[in-house]
Amino acid sequence: MQAEREKRMKCITRFGESVNYFDDYIRGGHGVVEKRIMQVKQKKQLEIEYFVDLLDDCIPVSCAVCNVPSHDHRDPEPGVRRIVMGLTRAVRANASGCLVRNRTIAKLSRGGERGLHVHLHSITLTNMAALRGREVVIIDDIVTSGSSLKACKQIVGRANPKKVTLIALACVG
Repeated sequence: MQAEREKRMKCITRFGESVNYFDDYIRGGHGVVEKRIMQVKQKKQLEIEYFVDLLDDCIPVSCAVCNVPSHDHRDPEPGVRRIVMGLTRAVRANASGCLVRNRTIAKLSRGGERGLHVHLHSITLTNMAALRGREVVIIDDIVTSGSSLKACKQIVGRANPKKVTLIALACVG
C-alpha cells in the first residue's frame, strides 16, 4: 500500500512553489479523480475517508495539518477540512481552524479572480501558537494556478513554522 501511495503522489512546481498532489491531472470530462474531488466538496464521507487513508502514511505524525479555507466564508467546514480532521484524529496537531476566510470570494471555478492578493486579503491566521516552530502541512482539494496554496503558505509563514509542505488532492492541467 505504501509503494502505491508513493507511486501515485507526484510533485509539481508552479510559480516557484512545490506542490505534492495525488492522482493525475484533471483534463476535463468526468474522470474518476474529478468525481472524487466533487464528492469531497459535497462532504461525502466515503471519499473523505479515501483521501484520509491515502494521505495518512505520507504526512509525518509530528506535523500540524491545516487546509485552504473554502471560497465561502460561511462554510467553515469544507470537505478538505474534514480530511484534515480525519488525519488528525490520533496524533497529528489539528490546525484546521488556523486559516479562516474572512469574506467570501468569487468561486474560482466559475471565473473568480485567481490572483494571490485576493487570497492574502481574504484569509486570516487565527492561531499562530499552534504553528510556531512546527512542521506544517497545508492541504487543498484542487490546484489550478496555485495562488490559494501560495497565499496560505505566506500567511502561515507569519507564525514562523519550521517547514511548510503544500499538498493538493488533484491538479487541473
